[in-house]
Amino acid sequence: WLRQRDLKGWYCKTRVRIRKLRIMERSTRNVTGVVITTFVMTLTMAQTVLGHGSALVPVNLLVKNADAVVIGKILDGTVTAAQIATVHLKVQEVLKGDIRTGDVLTFDYRLRGDVARYTTSIEKDRGLFFLKSASGAWLLVPVTSGSILEFRGTFFGLPPQPIATRFRNPAEVSIHMRILAEVAGAMESVGTQRGGAIDFASEYRSNPSHAMKALFIQFKESKNPLLRAEGLRGAVSSGDERTLAEVEQGPKSLSATEVAMIAEEIQYYVKSSDARSVARLGRIAVSQAAPGQLREASLTALARIHTRECLPYLAAFLDDPDLGRRSLAVGGMAMFANHVPLGEHEPSAGPWKYRTADTLRFSGMDPASVQNMPGTVAFWKSWWPEHRQELQ
Repeated sequence: WLRQRDLKGWYCKTRVRIRKLRIMERSTRNVTGVVITTFVMTLTMAQTVLGHGSALVPVNLLVKNADAVVIGKILDGTVTAAQIATVHLKVQEVLKGDIRTGDVLTFDYRLRGDVARYTTSIEKDRGLFFLKSASGAWLLVPVTSGSILEFRGTFFGLPPQPIATRFRNPAEVSIHMRILAEVAGAMESVGTQRGGAIDFASEYRSNPSHAMKALFIQFKESKNPLLRAEGLRGAVSSGDERTLAEVEQGPKSLSATEVAMIAEEIQYYVKSSDARSVARLGRIAVSQAAPGQLREASLTALARIHTRECLPYLAAFLDDPDLGRRSLAVGGMAMFANHVPLGEHEPSAGPWKYRTADTLRFSGMDPASVQNMPGTVAFWKSWWPEHRQELQ
């Protein structure tokens, strides 16, 4: 999955496209550590209810697919020999659906895989539940797909008693935002997240809004370290200039979790070609004071964005002793010279003043290709001085 993400094999006219699974060998190895760190953090937030092969379901899809969304308290539950969990839930608040506060709902959920092995009883938890109506009965819509280690991974856990969360905006009518605020408030209140987890930055990317941007700024002020890390990551994802400036100016003040989450966001999702944002990424990439994860993530983002403002920073890595970083510099410069649009893998049709047979020939971001094509780095080291005055 990592090797097929964003930085894939780039077009080379005289050669077949590089196999996707060989792309960015060196960079992928480093980034793997970032993603694993973030995934471990997600498991910690969710009190390890997720199993191997599980995935978080976006909240907007949960809301769309559910006939009812309620906050409620489990009164009791049983697990049959056929691995059917039957739960009685007292509704405390209705966010969606033709249900009344105070109703007691009965719903079923078929336990499969790990959750069937580990679930022998149902705890009397309070949470946010998504339900589907089927033939007059209610079925639980789990908030996590794939393997779940225990039943509480099927819903968003909330504190035993309602709390007044500062993340809830009374004027906000969106169910999506209400759910995010409730879960964030629970995290801040009890120090972790019981039940299913939410990837807040991913929620923003799939459903961006000014309300979510404001939520990330609030998260940054939280005393809960995981929520603060989510705020930093989400603010970077939303393109908040002030947060990116904070990352540039104070990287040593960031925790290891914050560095890992911000690095992942920059590595894969930052796409702004705004000159100020590019300059910040460039300064982070070349800074000896910045953590290695942030430096490499910023360099990868510059290669992916590859506007003319990126070129001076990319060129600075042509002499780097690390082959992976040299390859990122080559790939980013080649994509600019060959006029490869952001997010694409082939040059644009039509004339482009910087594209030549040599810029096509010496293309590639795969370290193995750069190493096996003699003269690749030397070509770009000579290309940059020839064009620097015009492009810088």
